[in-house]
Amino acid sequence: MALPRRIRIDEDGRLTSEEGELREFLELFSGSWRIESVGRDLLVLVPESEAPENAGTTMLSGRIAREGRLVDIIGFVSSSRWSGTLTVHSGRTRRQLFFDKGALRMASSSEASDRLGELMHRLGMITRNQLEEAVEGL
Repeated sequence: MALPRRIRIDEDGRLTSEEGELREFLELFSGSWRIESVGRDLLVLVPESEAPENAGTTMLSGRIAREGRLVDIIGFVSSSRWSGTLTVHSGRTRRQLFFDKGALRMASSSEASDRLGELMHRLGMITRNQLEEAVEGL
């Protein structure tokens, strides 16, 4: 199934997509949803079935005009000792930072160049051959 990157909401409120099978994609998210946040160019939906233990949690959403501002948000999460996931979308790339009481515990990215081995190679910590050998060993 192709992931629809663009969804159109027509004048009658119907969802359509010219990319992939929208119905198959949306079936993955069946259930009741609550509109959590609306901005000029952002719509955030949260499942109605969200666990009661999540009551009182904080959700941030929006757009950051400059990439440097993301560091401020990471610092805020850390100094506030928050636990949770910070998800950042940039074009087709999705990056996630996982925090536990303000400490960064894990990070992930859909961009191959963000992988730890690639980063270590770019920083000159390992050679391309060492990276390829390590990946082959997995």
